[in-house]
Amino acid sequence: MLVANQPQPKIGRFKRSLELTKSAWRILKLDKKLVLLPVIGFALFLATLLVAAAGSFGLFQLIPKGSGSGLGALSMLLIVCLFLAALLAPIVISVLISGAIVHAALERFEGRTPTLKGSLQAARQKLGSLFKFGLLSATVGLLLSVISDRLPVIGGTILQMAGSLAWSIASLFSIPYIMTSDKPLGPIVATKQSSALIKKIWGESLMVSGGVGVIAMLSGLAYLAITIPITVLLGTKLGAGAEMGLGIGTAVGLIALSIPLNVLASIAKTAVFYWATTGEAPEMFNKELLHSALKPKKARKIFV
Repeated sequence: MLVANQPQPKIGRFKRSLELTKSAWRILKLDKKLVLLPVIGFALFLATLLVAAAGSFGLFQLIPKGSGSGLGALSMLLIVCLFLAALLAPIVISVLISGAIVHAALERFEGRTPTLKGSLQAARQKLGSLFKFGLLSATVGLLLSVISDRLPVIGGTILQMAGSLAWSIASLFSIPYIMTSDKPLGPIVATKQSSALIKKIWGESLMVSGGVGVIAMLSGLAYLAITIPITVLLGTKLGAGAEMGLGIGTAVGLIALSIPLNVLASIAKTAVFYWATTGEAPEMFNKELLHSALKPKKARKIFV
């Protein structure tokens, strides 16, 4: 484990975030195909929804016309199964793609060239542990939502935001730990290990890795600031149909912009994890930058 004992160069937090993003971008330029992983995930999600919808529609078509008995027990069971599949599919696909991106980044950090097939296979081998973690994350989110609904609007909103932030920080390195473990790792153990690492590198490291997300948000806001006025202006001149088409195009463009930015954030997070657990800076990342970011500090009591 890295311990920073020597004097650290003073670099602004935003500049660190920008430099970390640039380093992640250099990795992505080497492995452009990584952008396809979220696209594959989105395609799988749409396919799952279509199969669930088609299956449900087909079952309803099997009901005799004019029958007052409704669905049989078997049909109801199948529909419930289809509903659960549609409900759980986003969790499975999300953690699968996240695991694949982490594996691909680690492969590149180790000097190997990652492949889409190899990355997906590596994530599939860890799918049990990844799914359990995804299920735990979804449960935490659901519980926070239920609790916040029982509180006054302002208090509930603050509680939900604070709880979601605390969970996202505590579980920041859970998926990298799952992907690098030699044996199946439960979600609680993975989160404990992630929290333990957070305690050692609390502060600057989170600001740097979180800053990549801020840069992504600023990029999205800049995109919207440019496209929304153009959409409104052209839509007013060309008519409602054109305005709707331009609006859909703007939404598609925003999704297209978010895909590489999300991959960059995952690569940057994995780089921080790799440096913190091995003491070695990935080749494409600035060693002094990472070293200055990872100052061993005690985390707040929320992670005790």
